[in-house]
Amino acid sequence: MIGFLQKVDNMQYTWIHGQEYHYGKGTSNVEMEDHKGTTHNILIANTLYAPKAPFHLLSTQHWSQQSADLNGTYLMIQHDKMILK
Repeated sequence: MIGFLQKVDNMQYTWIHGQEYHYGKGTSNVEMEDHKGTTHNILIANTLYAPKAPFHLLSTQHWSQQSADLNGTYLMIQHDKMILK
C-alpha cells in the first residue's frame, strides 16, 4: 500500500484457520512484469488491505472498477499464460 491507509470500521474476514483480520483501505501499488521483462506499476485506489493476512488477492473486477479506462480491464487465462489488459 502507498500513502495513507484509512481504517475500515465494522469489516473483518475470517480465514479458513479461524483467524480474523481487520481491514484498512488505500491505494495499492501492484508491480507486474510483462513478457519482455519490463516492470509496470499499477495503482489501484480504494483497495482493501489486511496487513496480517497470510496472502493478498488481486481482484481484476476491482481493478477494472477503479480504472480510468471506460472499457475497463480484462483477464484472459490460457494453458501457458495469463494476459491482463
